[in-house]
Amino acid sequence: MKRFLKKCFGFYNLFPCPVCGTGDGGGENRICPECMEKMPLIPGDHCTGCGGSLDSMLARCSKCLESADFPWQDAFSLFEYRGEARDLIHRMKYYGQAQLARTFGILLAEKLAAEAPEFDLILPLPLFWVRKLERSYNQSELLAKVIGKELAVPVGNDLKRIKGGKHQASLGRRQRQIGARGVFAVKHPEKLYGKRILLVDDVFTTGATLNSAAKVLMKANVKALYVATIARTQRWRDR
Repeated sequence: MKRFLKKCFGFYNLFPCPVCGTGDGGGENRICPECMEKMPLIPGDHCTGCGGSLDSMLARCSKCLESADFPWQDAFSLFEYRGEARDLIHRMKYYGQAQLARTFGILLAEKLAAEAPEFDLILPLPLFWVRKLERSYNQSELLAKVIGKELAVPVGNDLKRIKGGKHQASLGRRQRQIGARGVFAVKHPEKLYGKRILLVDDVFTTGATLNSAAKVLMKANVKALYVATIARTQRWRDR
């Protein structure tokens, strides 16, 4: 029935491309091939620290080499945070278009299936309860659920946010690092012991928030940790 409905949606283009609004969305709001050609995709040879494009012969980009060492094995990101990619993310986060989490989640799942190793559990980066109440949903949680469904990997809620803070978009690198300290905790560390974890968020900027969550997870003795985001900001914005 699901396949039949998807074919019907695709035939009548009931869920068109979210970028142009008219292109073939494949029955599920996918980005059409014409618009995808215009998207700032990150190539397969990416930085293992942030998931962004490499600017050297090393495994990590110059910005990640300058930063504190991130504890994850690899990071994956779809787009550079600019142009249509940035606009779509803003529509998802700030303008109530939660359905775009499916658009991004399917693309991320395809990238992870092709490039990433296997993992046992997916954990979304949680929002503080006040922020989630304001927005009515956590975009990282929606992303994680789509990825989990596509890859048949369970999604957990073992990571919790115990402290709020200012909107990250308004803060610089140093402020982000300070504000991210002591923000996260693990509910049941014993459940994560020896697990290979994928940590999901929407945008990778300085990595301070993800790093804070990752350090808490490493204390729970996870076996390996990976990071997936929709987009990586341009490096000049990290300064």
